[in-house]
Amino acid sequence: LLFMNPDLQKDISAGKCIRTVYITSGDAGSNQLYWLAREQGSEAAYSKMLGKDSIWIQRTLKLGDNQFATVASPRGNSKISLIFMHLPDGNLRGQGFNDTKRESLIKLLQGQIPSIHSIYGNSTYTADSLTLVLSELIKVYRPSDIRTQATFASKQYPDHSDHMSVSKFVEKAYKIYEASNLTNDSAIPIKHYIGYPIHSMPQNVFGTDLVNKIAVFLSYAK
Repeated sequence: LLFMNPDLQKDISAGKCIRTVYITSGDAGSNQLYWLAREQGSEAAYSKMLGKDSIWIQRTLKLGDNQFATVASPRGNSKISLIFMHLPDGNLRGQGFNDTKRESLIKLLQGQIPSIHSIYGNSTYTADSLTLVLSELIKVYRPSDIRTQATFASKQYPDHSDHMSVSKFVEKAYKIYEASNLTNDSAIPIKHYIGYPIHSMPQNVFGTDLVNKIAVFLSYAK
């Protein structure tokens, strides 16, 4: 909502399918009420982009052995899916939080921990199995574009460790998908969106796009 919009809004308005994968819960080391509210906020934001109030239906998706996600879609609308994998927030520098055993995506990526567990406790991933699951999601949904965070580094405004780690996991997942599924097909474009370091960059969203983007984000925040 902060970094990829208004691209999301434009595609939704054009009637395109959007599958948004939230790898971490954004729990910030807080309790279930906090991160569930963030999920409801995301649903509210997508309802705003759809231009109508929606009743959201959630179902549990089994991704693998001891690997589950929650998939939320507006009732009667199969074009929008929010996929919540519920891995723990890794904190700004990847140090993690006490309540989730200091686990983080960047520690998993760098081999500092052998596995990471969902905040529900019902899912476990190694670095390889997380990459494979993301690759399978690409295979299932067959996107025409892939959007993810960037690994752009800035000393003045450092990005969140989860943003940068997700970018690297997505790149690894795509390489697996590409090698096994795109032998004679065109590559899928991957677009990287800069996170917190945009704070030091010139404004590039204006007019109606800006008004709509703010309205969508405020729907989430409320």
